[in-house]
Amino acid sequence: MIYHNPILRGFHPDPSICKANDSYYLVNSSFEFLPGLPVYKSNDLINWKSAGFGINKENAEFYPYKGLKNSLGVFAPTIRYHQGKFYIICTFIPKGTFIIQSSNPEKGWSKPCWLDGLNGIDPSLTFIQNECYLQMTDGKGSIILCKINPDTGELLSRVKAISTGTGGRDPEGPHIYYKFNKYWLLLAKGGTREGHMVTMQVADKIKGPYKPVENNPILTNRDYKNELQCVGHADIVQIDEDNYELVSLAVREPKHVHRNLLGRETILLPVKWNSDFIKVNEQNLEGKATLDLNTPISNAPQRLTEDSIDKNDFVGLNQCPNFELVNKSLLWKENTKSKENRNLLGIRQSEFDGNFSFEISADQIQRVGLIVYKDDHHFFKGMYNPAEKEIEFYKQDSDLSLIDKYQLVIDQSDRLKFILSFNKDKYQISIATLQSDFKESFETRHLSCEESDSPFTGTIIGVCRSDNFECKFNNLKLKYR
Repeated sequence: MIYHNPILRGFHPDPSICKANDSYYLVNSSFEFLPGLPVYKSNDLINWKSAGFGINKENAEFYPYKGLKNSLGVFAPTIRYHQGKFYIICTFIPKGTFIIQSSNPEKGWSKPCWLDGLNGIDPSLTFIQNECYLQMTDGKGSIILCKINPDTGELLSRVKAISTGTGGRDPEGPHIYYKFNKYWLLLAKGGTREGHMVTMQVADKIKGPYKPVENNPILTNRDYKNELQCVGHADIVQIDEDNYELVSLAVREPKHVHRNLLGRETILLPVKWNSDFIKVNEQNLEGKATLDLNTPISNAPQRLTEDSIDKNDFVGLNQCPNFELVNKSLLWKENTKSKENRNLLGIRQSEFDGNFSFEISADQIQRVGLIVYKDDHHFFKGMYNPAEKEIEFYKQDSDLSLIDKYQLVIDQSDRLKFILSFNKDKYQISIATLQSDFKESFETRHLSCEESDSPFTGTIIGVCRSDNFECKFNNLKLKYR
């Protein structure tokens, strides 16, 4: 069969993967958005369903989300399965590194166990028999290693620097695998943009010395003209005795447009690995990430887009959003746990072309509307102001703010329909009543990673409100073309 990358579309960066029995589990970075640490489950590596979140309304209070700036928070998690238990190790910027665990990801995760005495990013765990080793980037260009108790967070050995990579900037995202009686150190290099790459080193002992494999970088799309760019930050999972697969982040850029709008996504590539070499995507174009791949993994159809919206697709800011979704009606409730609320409830945009729409009644008590959000300084929204009987459009690009207002003739029994139409170049918001139709547009480049203040996240499409009050959105539809 042929499957099509990305396998997780829209803002799903820094993938990490593990296998538990006959299922695969994958986790992504989530930064400032909540619920955090989205976990997905699959039986074929191609079709993924939500298996909950590592950080949800039951444990979010143990993380310092209050006042958190854009593109901070939950960075580069690693998920591992060992002796019937799942572990996620992750860094929360600026607080530090933590471990959570679960016997069943779909039933929730523990409170965080914060690690003392370790500074850095991109932590990972390697289980070898009954011992567990932590590896991470120290922030100074070195990969460090120590033995750890993953249940208590206690460090069981001295921290040792084991590698500085294979040359070049930013050795990050380390994962160590014990295969073929050797230790293999997988690294991201070159930064997470156009120079991104994946390299591999190998050693006879876990503490090194590590030597680079001959075909480094084993994966990169730098200097390769392809829709997938910025490829890197990978993790490998063993399928059976002889087969392996790699997940990595990548961004999709429209043809002749060198901007990243959707965020970093998750792709899947086959790996050929033995004691002498490791090769990625050999059957298509070795060492390159490609869109269409032949694979023997599954015959199930890959779900690229969907017309329906699932509750687990929604994210908020500062705290887990309090809402219900029933038959395409969204009831956004008052959040009672925190007064801080940026009043966003949205979905990761996963394609360049499409429509998002809903209806509201005119008897609102506060401003309510539709938003396309990149960060607090880059967004486009259209709102209904019931007090002034106005339609308001807000355009924010860094320190440039534009507000347009239009007077309405409307009765409280009327309804308003909000429609967002979008393509690779432009967003257009239409707000219509039986008597009027107001439209304004905003160029997508203003929300790209290259022009915004948030290089690590993607665009969010959703609803917004001016204050913390209950409101309802009817007939929600999301249709990608």
